[in-house]
Amino acid sequence: MDELLLRWFREAAGSKIRIVPTTWPEFAKTEDTLRHEYRVFAARSVERALAEAREKLERLRLPETDMEVVSSYQGLNDFADGAGIWNTLEAPARLRQIEFLHALTKELYPSLRVYLFDGLTHYSAPYTIFGRRRAALYIGQQFLVFNTPTHVSAFHHHFDELVRAAAVTPTAIGAFLSELRKRVRANR
Repeated sequence: MDELLLRWFREAAGSKIRIVPTTWPEFAKTEDTLRHEYRVFAARSVERALAEAREKLERLRLPETDMEVVSSYQGLNDFADGAGIWNTLEAPARLRQIEFLHALTKELYPSLRVYLFDGLTHYSAPYTIFGRRRAALYIGQQFLVFNTPTHVSAFHHHFDELVRAAAVTPTAIGAFLSELRKRVRANR
């Protein structure tokens, strides 16, 4: 599956890629975060996750890349607070992760646009849309893949709804991450 995902990212070059990640996309994770998240994961090794993240980040830095990411701001708050799956990731590693996200969103804007919605008003399962050709819904260690225009269009419509509902827009993500950084530093 990893190889297929990478191939779909390559095929979508020049098209808009839209991601609703489980946490946030692998390309935006530090090595510490990836090692923590995949240390015992059944479907992917840490080494594979690191290699895939590097390749996706390289692709993201190409001039033809156009990517949007939408996630709940509560997910990033939980990360900053060390809640849930992040409760054993030390504060310094969480701080480095937030700093990396901040630098990445600043460096790659406007080719990379990040939106954060309120998880109390909206919900989404994780999925990725590869241009107009394909959408892949993540269901846990597997993907359901949709290739028909009708289905792909339905995913785009849902993504658009999440973007419209964004409480934090791409131009405000830096300030949001700066506040998270302060919170992690204060709670160390």
